[in-house]
Amino acid sequence: MALALDLGLGALFIGDCLLGQPIERLSRFIDLDGELNLPTWYASVLWFGVAALMWIAVRRLVQRSRPTSWVLLLLPTVFLLFSLDEVASLHEGFGGVLDRLVLDVPRSLTVLSRTGVLALVFGIPFIVAIVLLFVAARPFLGTFRRPFNRITLGMALVLTGAFAVELLSNFVEPSSLMDGFQVLLEEELELVGATLILWGTFELGRESGAFARAFGVRTSSRAD
Repeated sequence: MALALDLGLGALFIGDCLLGQPIERLSRFIDLDGELNLPTWYASVLWFGVAALMWIAVRRLVQRSRPTSWVLLLLPTVFLLFSLDEVASLHEGFGGVLDRLVLDVPRSLTVLSRTGVLALVFGIPFIVAIVLLFVAARPFLGTFRRPFNRITLGMALVLTGAFAVELLSNFVEPSSLMDGFQVLLEEELELVGATLILWGTFELGRESGAFARAFGVRTSSRAD
């Protein structure tokens, strides 16, 4: 269902671009690169769902006798920040601050005219931090191989869209059809990645028995 919504939002957006965006209000409402519109609200709810399910799935795996297991709680925290970022535009504001600190000229006069230095100055350390987080979480989640691999793949898609593909926007003409396809690729990678993480998290909670204990229902697990 979520995957169909991901692709449906992308189809609406690129279809509107191909038609020349004839209805301005509608175009703003379905713009994948817009703020406080349908795709933004959907992505925020999606990430919140991921964060909530991940909290339920991992909190019983945290062991007081193993302090390193507390790293698992960083996973739902990161996903909750993703949800907040969708509606509060945290990274855009942070990016503006970074531009003023790092650049001697306005962003528009640099090769990074659309993204600024955020993807480089913040993006690379953030990617490294996420990789280290997943490496640290693997000893506790690695036994649930399929869910963990799905979550890892989803995060890889999200990071690819959010940083690598977004950098391409600096090299395409704004408001062109190519720009529309760049936005489509970037945002669809993020949405599909989030959906894969949601899927993997659901499997993790089911296989570990966390959902059965949390909701008082019987679900199939690896122990069956």
